Amino acid sequence: MIDIKEAVENIRRHTGIHFLKIEKMYAESELFIKQEHLNMFQMVGGGCLYNLADITAGVAYNNQVDKGVTANGTIDYLRAAKDTEKLICKATIIKKGAKLGFVQTEIEDDKGKLVAKGNFIFCKIDA
Repeated sequence: MIDIKEAVENIRRHTGIHFLKIEKMYAESELFIKQEHLNMFQMVGGGCLYNLADITAGVAYNNQVDKGVTANGTIDYLRAAKDTEKLICKATIIKKGAKLGFVQTEIEDDKGKLVAKGNFIFCKIDA
């Protein structure tokens, strides 16, 4: 069985993503920006933003009775994430079905500006 506290600690150790809140149907994380997160234009890379959204959505989903893995994910990049010390990601489960769960994410910079929005589908697994 998945121990969410252990999983969150492993995420922090390997990715630098810290969780601020983990509640029923919701998770909120932050990532302090380092040089390795930046692309050649000194903006946070799109893959880094996607990873932050996917991981935060996954913790929100897997903090429930049902466990699952990402079946699909999309992200819309709304503005460049630059000149920011950290990013905050909020993930909310909007629907849990018998086999699929739908999670929406929002990423903001340290000034509260919306940087990206994502939609993720999780497929329930037997864990």
